[in-house]
Formats: sequence, structure tokens, C-alpha cells
Amino acid sequence: MRRARLLIGVAATALILASLPGAAGAADPAWVSIGDVSLTEPSNRNGTVGIEVPVTVHGGAASTITVGWETVGGSAGLTDYVNESGSLVIPAGAAGGAIGVDIRTDREDEPAETFSVQITSVSGASAADPSGLVTIRPTASGLSVGDVVVVEPDAGLLGVAFPATLGGQANKVVSFGWQLRSGSGTVGVDAPAASGTGTIPKGSMGTLVRIQTAGDVAVEPDETLELVVTSVSNTSLADGLGVVTLRNTDLPPPPTPSPTPTPSPTPTPTPTPTPTPTPTPTPLPTPVPTPTPALFDWQPPAGSIPATGTVIYLESSPGDYVGQGLTYVYTQADAVIGANAVGNEVDLFVDGDEGWRLQFSEPGPGTTVVTGAWNDVGRHPITNPGLSFSGEGRGCNQLLGRFVVDEVSYGMGMMLTLTVRFEQRCEISGPPLRGFVRYDFLDPTAPPPPGDAAAFGWSPPPGAVPDTGDYLYFESSPGDYIGQGRTELYTQADSSLVPDWWGRTFQFFVHENGTGSDWRVELAGRYNQPLLQPGLYDDVQRWPDHNPAKGGLAVAGEGRGCNRLSGAFAIDEITYVNVEYPNTPELRSISLRFVQRCEETGPPLYGALRWTAP
Repeated sequence: MRRARLLIGVAATALILASLPGAAGAADPAWVSIGDVSLTEPSNRNGTVGIEVPVTVHGGAASTITVGWETVGGSAGLTDYVNESGSLVIPAGAAGGAIGVDIRTDREDEPAETFSVQITSVSGASAADPSGLVTIRPTASGLSVGDVVVVEPDAGLLGVAFPATLGGQANKVVSFGWQLRSGSGTVGVDAPAASGTGTIPKGSMGTLVRIQTAGDVAVEPDETLELVVTSVSNTSLADGLGVVTLRNTDLPPPPTPSPTPTPSPTPTPTPTPTPTPTPTPTPLPTPVPTPTPALFDWQPPAGSIPATGTVIYLESSPGDYVGQGLTYVYTQADAVIGANAVGNEVDLFVDGDEGWRLQFSEPGPGTTVVTGAWNDVGRHPITNPGLSFSGEGRGCNQLLGRFVVDEVSYGMGMMLTLTVRFEQRCEISGPPLRGFVRYDFLDPTAPPPPGDAAAFGWSPPPGAVPDTGDYLYFESSPGDYIGQGRTELYTQADSSLVPDWWGRTFQFFVHENGTGSDWRVELAGRYNQPLLQPGLYDDVQRWPDHNPAKGGLAVAGEGRGCNRLSGAFAIDEITYVNVEYPNTPELRSISLRFVQRCEETGPPLYGALRWTAP
């Protein structure tokens, strides 16, 4: 299990930004940058609060941009936030968008903690600032408003969401008035004037206050605006000031150089010719022919890959450390595949049942990747030309390799297609790992919809679960590490049953009254699903380190969880309201069945749950 990551280095980013003109023209490339968010930790026994990390488009005009992202732990761990990954689609002409992540609540007194939201891939643009920092400040009694740092767009309006959180679960509806005020920036210039009322429903721990910021290409220092709480009811006010920092990326045009005067030429004197002696001819040595590098003509076996579309084929020889002697094939139907080209370098990742990364660079100061063949290359990025294929925690310390770029094309300021074949030998003389990549940015292939839920063969025995009401039921086989061979039923009569969801992710937390026994069921749908849908999700791995093209599952409790797992779940029924409004669908009911096997081949744990909103 793995999590691949595709980033532009900080030093490279600084050079890229330094080369941008002050005002973006039609031919300029498009860039995306991710902002930062800080919030006061919501305090409660369990549950989550959603925040939004802003993503800005700047540089030249762009078509639709798709940004892949994932959360990465820091001093904050998985007890502090929900580990997630996904993709953000920014429509053509938009100033940017936002990535939604969830913060877990707790009642521990702890210092400020951080994690990051990192860009893993970009289609339609390049990443200028690929990492956003989320800071969870110590909890405080009452209402607190967080802060946001956002890169200023070049034009248009960009939405920004301030997190407003509570230091404890409210027994009543909390409402508060707010107003946007000028700081070093100006309301009416850097953002439209805004004010309003925020509401945190009874039982919730937070909400979002949304404003808009205005883009420009003026060369100016970073500026701030302030969101001020003007009134609050049914709780105290802990921190009533939220600050949005508008980070400037516009640079002045380079100065026009002064012309250098041309010096007057000095006449050259005519030399007196000296007689040249006749040399004694020396026989020329017989030239040694330069050896022609062996042609790398390897191709995947006939019929092993589809004829069109994005595909990755890997063939590892016995004894190869990286590929472990296995053969792999991936398409966009069963993996997330992304590529980014910067100058004459390519960085490509595969996030499937396994995670891999291919990097190569061509020699010279080229501005784009070109077709050609390179032999006897070392490990990227130490050598140029260079090559590196790694993944699953394995890579070469040093290598000898070769690669051939058969085809590459560009458009919309980005690499659209690429075909490359490669071979690498770890530690110079190891067994070969060979690969074939055909990348097509416009390939419409996507994971198929979930299967028929009726094909999931297990159901609770008759009479084992109630006809109505919420419950969690499981049957653990002898030898199963999680359930310890037990059969259990938890209902509203004896337990707290709390759901949580975000898009295609669903979590169900169970706390048995009296005993303190805790269980949780966590699952995620396929990455191309905005929301979970009914059907069978088969061949899934452990959430959240799962194959995003298939979905993920994790059932854990009483301090026990699987390191790795194989499983499946069938959603028999699921309903929402407000699905016609972006970012506001609300889950109203769900009924599902599941099976998981720890360490992929362990005894099965079967289970079922049902939840309906009050």
C-alpha cells in the first residue's frame, strides 16, 4: 500500500515564478497555487468539522484544470484529521476553487498541530505552490474564527471560506453576525463588501463563512482583510477576528537594458608574410569505428495492452528489487495515472493497487521533451540524462538504464500525449525492469460504476438485525484479528451511533454505553464519483491507503485494525437531499453490507449497518 506524490521543488518553483511577467498574456502558462488555513480545534468526544483549502489559478488564460491532491500528516495525525485524497476540477476561466478536508474533534488539551494538503498532479496547468498548510490551534471555550492565506488570482473573484468552530458541542443553535473590514487591503477593491449571519446547528461544532476576493495584476505587497464577529448568541466569543492574507505573485517587468555603444574598430596592420616550410607527410592512423549503441527494440508482448488510451505496462525480471519479478498492467479504468512535464523532464505517477513513479530527463537545456533514444543513463536526478522508476517503498541506489521517447505532443501549454519505453538495472548489473508508457491526457477512460449489490452473497441471518432503526452488526470468523471470533449487534438502545460523510467518503462510529467499547466502519467510493452510489464495490483495499479507482474499506475497534486488507462492500440503499446544489448534498440514509480480511488472506469479518437521519 502506498501513496504516490508529484511535486515541484521549492527552488524550481522560485525560478519559475521569477520568470513570470508582471501581467499574464494569452501565451503565458497557467499555474495553480494552494493556500493555508488555520482554525481553533473543535472540542467534542467525536465528530468532524469541514474546512476548505483555497486553490488559485494565476498566470495565463487556461482551459479546464484538474488538480489531484492528498492530505499528508505532520505533527497532526489521523486522530486529528481525516486522511483523504481526490481531484478538484476548476472550470475554464475560473479564478480557482477549494479542496474540502475534515478535522476530527477531540477533548485533549494539546499544542498547535499541523498537516498539509499537497497537490499530487495537475492537468491543464503546472503547480507553482503545491503544498498548503493546515494548522489546528489549541481549543478555546466559545466561538472562534480561523485565518486563511490565499494566493491572489490575476483576475476574477475567488471564494474563500473562514472556518468558525466551537470549543464544545452546543445544546442550542449558535448564531453570530459578521462583517468584512479593510486591513492593509481595501474592502471594495481587494474584495467585494460583505456581511451576514453565520449559524451552527445544535449538535454541530462548526460552520464556514464565505467571502470573495478580487484578483489583479498590480505589483504590490501582500495584503490582509479582516472578518470581524459583530454579535454572537448561545455561546461566548473566544476569537472574533479572522484574517485573510492575499499573497501577491505579480512581479514588475524586467528593466529595459541601456544600449551599449559600439567601439570604433582599430585598424589591423598588414603582417609581412613568412615563407612556410614544406612539411614531411605523416601517415594517418586507421580510424577506429565508433560503436553504434544497441537499439532498444523491446515492446510489450502482443495483446498485453489495449490499442489506445493511457496504459502502463511493467515487466520485472526475476531478482529485480523494484518490480519483484512480477508483471503489471494499469489503465485509467483501474488506477489513477497522471503526468507532468517541466522543461525536458517528465514526472509520471501510478496510484492503483500498487503505487509507482517514473521520472526521466533528457540532456541539454531543452524547453520541452522531444523524441529520441538515450543509452547508458544513470539515476535521475543525479545524472542528466537520467531515469528512475520506483514505488512500493523500493528504488535503486544507483542504476544503469536506457529509454526511448517514441512520441510526444503538446497543446494548451501542457504535454498532451507521450509514449516512452525504458529499461533499468538496479546497482548497474541487476536483472532488468522494462516498462512501456502511453499517456493520453484526453483519454476518457474512467473506472466503471459499482456492480450489482445483489451479487454480494452474504446477509445477516433472519432475525439477527432489527427491522427498523440504526444498527451495526458483525460476524467474526474464528481467527479474525478484529472481531476476535465474536458476533455483535449494536443499536440505539445500547450505543451511540454517529455517522459522518464527505462526498464519496462515509464513516460510522459506534460507542457502546457502559462498556466503553468503540467500533468504526470507514469506506470510500471511486475517485470519479462525486457521491457514494448504490452498488457493489469489490476488490477494495484498506482505507485511506486504497486504490482510488476501486474504493476503500476499514473496520476496526477496541484498539485493533488491519495493516493491510482485502474486502468488498455493497451499498443496498443510500439517499441524499440538496444534490442539485454544489458542495451541499446531505446524506439522509444508508444501508450497506461488507466483508474484510486482514492481511488480505485472513479469516473474514462480515457485517452490516443501517443509519437514517432523525
